[in-house]
Amino acid sequence: MEQNPKLLHQIVNNQSKVKPGVSPLQTSEGTTATASAAAEELANFHSTVFCLKECVTLKLHPLLSPTDTLQDMTVNAESVLLILLGLNTKKSPGADEITLLILKQCARSLYTTLRDLFNLSLNCSMVPMDWKCGTITPIFKGGDRSDVSNYKPVTLLPVISKVLERLVANELTKHLEGNDILSIAQHGFRKSHSCLSNLLLTLDDWMLAIDNGNPIHACYLDMSKAFDRVNHSILLQKPKQHGVTVNEKDTTYVVLKVPIHELEPDLGFKAEVRKTVRNSLLRFTGALIDPVNS
Repeated sequence: MEQNPKLLHQIVNNQSKVKPGVSPLQTSEGTTATASAAAEELANFHSTVFCLKECVTLKLHPLLSPTDTLQDMTVNAESVLLILLGLNTKKSPGADEITLLILKQCARSLYTTLRDLFNLSLNCSMVPMDWKCGTITPIFKGGDRSDVSNYKPVTLLPVISKVLERLVANELTKHLEGNDILSIAQHGFRKSHSCLSNLLLTLDDWMLAIDNGNPIHACYLDMSKAFDRVNHSILLQKPKQHGVTVNEKDTTYVVLKVPIHELEPDLGFKAEVRKTVRNSLLRFTGALIDPVNS
């Protein structure tokens, strides 16, 4: 306390913060929705945001053709243990309520068993239903709080499924970077890359253009609901075209993810909505590799 007089104030301030929940929503008929009706309204809205597009066949540029392929992916025990020991215990658990603290403290007892489960899942091209069940919290973006379109769904998936995603993401990244498939302009979702590195590279290009007396034209795009607008037929073709062997059964991870809309936590209300994802391939924020996840 003597070294940091503001510490007590920070602790009290953090503990006294009250996060606003979901305000009373209006149904399509204009009436105030109950908790269960609100869950249905949110589910119905988010299922209509994303529209399936016609399948598009991609032509891979010769420069992007990988020299080797990634197939029969397996994970080793050391990688599983490393991820478990690095878990951030301050983050919230998923729908299974298995906390990150438990997994981290029990890492040395669980990592070999989890390795076997992960490899079985990868070899069978199937993901257990419980690993695909996420707690979805509607986050208010702005505007009218009673309008369902002003909320975005943020998913808390089970930690075990997130560990598997991290392992797969690491292997995919190693394959993509090892074959120089990623563009030098790709700064998002890459290690040692960020908005700052993107800005530095952009400013360097601009300064070079100014020094050479060349004009600079900049175009900025900000897409609303960007993840919902991803064409999944294209997305599912890209791994194959970049040398990643994809079993057709892998797509069951896309169509069978079961979300749970959770509203009014003080009432303990939960509504399970299975039809949402099965009828339209929704992408919920929170997964690392989605829809093949986050």
